[in-house]
Amino acid sequence: MFDMGGRDAMSRTSQVRDISMSVLTHLVRYIYTGQFPTSATMVECLDLMVALVYYQLDQHDQSVVESCDAFITANLKVENCLDVCRLAFERGLVEVQRKATQMIAKNYGRVITSADILHSMDQALVIEILHACNSLLWSLEFAT
Repeated sequence: MFDMGGRDAMSRTSQVRDISMSVLTHLVRYIYTGQFPTSATMVECLDLMVALVYYQLDQHDQSVVESCDAFITANLKVENCLDVCRLAFERGLVEVQRKATQMIAKNYGRVITSADILHSMDQALVIEILHACNSLLWSLEFAT
């Protein structure tokens, strides 16, 4: 940013877009300490994963991506799996979305309490969720 000879180099500042202050704080703290932010919320952790990829920090150190993934997996519950799935879908976090979709499929009756929930989601995501549910039912059918 600062060595390109542009406006950032002249002012020694840089404008960071599309990232919340809390996620930027976690990102800078990670860069300086190498430690995963244990105080991050689920949404901050999802956004941190996006920021790590955007700033190509995931290529240098997979441990923070693995830490984010472990945090999300540990905190993925029936009560939040639909929101996590939607947020992961919106952010392009395929592996997180897959895990959340599997939890939805395994707990469909508890997660999908009304059709209105599905109407508020992206159609492609609803299709993926229903496909995962269908696949799970077929695997259970043939397992017996």
